[in-house]
Amino acid sequence: MKYLLTFYSEEPVMVPAGYHKILQAALLSWLGNRGYTSFLHDRGYQRDKRSFKLYTFSEMMGESFYHREKRKRIFTGPVQICLTFYSDEGHQVVAEAVGRRQPLWLGSNELSLVDCRLIKEEYRNCVVETLSPVTIHSTLITGDGRKKTYFYSPTEKDFSGMVRDNLLRKYKAYYGVEPENTDFKILPDASGRLREIKTYYSGFQIRAWKGRFKLYGSAEMLELALLSGIGARNSIGFGCLIQKEML
Repeated sequence: MKYLLTFYSEEPVMVPAGYHKILQAALLSWLGNRGYTSFLHDRGYQRDKRSFKLYTFSEMMGESFYHREKRKRIFTGPVQICLTFYSDEGHQVVAEAVGRRQPLWLGSNELSLVDCRLIKEEYRNCVVETLSPVTIHSTLITGDGRKKTYFYSPTEKDFSGMVRDNLLRKYKAYYGVEPENTDFKILPDASGRLREIKTYYSGFQIRAWKGRFKLYGSAEMLELALLSGIGARNSIGFGCLIQKEML
């Protein structure tokens, strides 16, 4: 399920420019179900020594500006966050959190939940827009034996295949088998502009891309892409998509 959460604070909300880690912790705390959130944070769904959490969230959306001296982004009105889960358990936990109407704590900022809207989408070929940037990578070994992380650009021919392979690993981690129809393809939408984003998480630089994409594939693969997020690092707020139009 995919939700658009709207929060309000009496005071301006101030967060660091790279707020992924803070927002991740705040959302998991807001959900409140310690058993489920501990599972997501510590374990997730396992496959081939990899862990997939099958949820993601958007960037913070709303009127804001960047304060250069404080190196903070300041939101001056309501803040919206898209939160999406692939599992039914996630839907139940969100429903419980909404019912409690507990505040979202972003550092010292207290935000009250004022609205929760369920977003319904169709799992067929479509144009999507990123609500948080998409990243996908490989770990390469250099000639001197060192490991190097290579981030793929959406304009590279391997990008779509890498995203598809990542989705298949997620599906097998959740169900234990591959989907009957493994068709999936992602292409940049010619009507939109791609923008590269460079950010840091726990001191590690991540390259990612914002923009509009065309998704083609089976209903199973498209549902997984739209609800779990595409690419890597979904659980820290990368790869959140919103459907814009059908193809």
